[in-house]
Amino acid sequence: MSGQPAALASGSNILQRSTSSALHALLVANKLEQHEAALKTEGYVDVADLQDADDEEFIDLGFKKPELRRLKRALASVGE
Repeated sequence: MSGQPAALASGSNILQRSTSSALHALLVANKLEQHEAALKTEGYVDVADLQDADDEEFIDLGFKKPELRRLKRALASVGE
């Protein structure tokens, strides 16, 4: 598992992990791990929750615009 966070956050690999681990891997691989606690506090427990959320929800949680763009790119690659 060493040196592979990007691999964990892309393609079907992320779908094979537990939902909490997949969420964590996606955030870490995209340098967004500082938002993990806030996301979980607000009830976002898996990647599908992030996919269903809109930009305003992430801005309200403290995401900066560049972070939001990184997150959207990562979510777009899930399942490819």
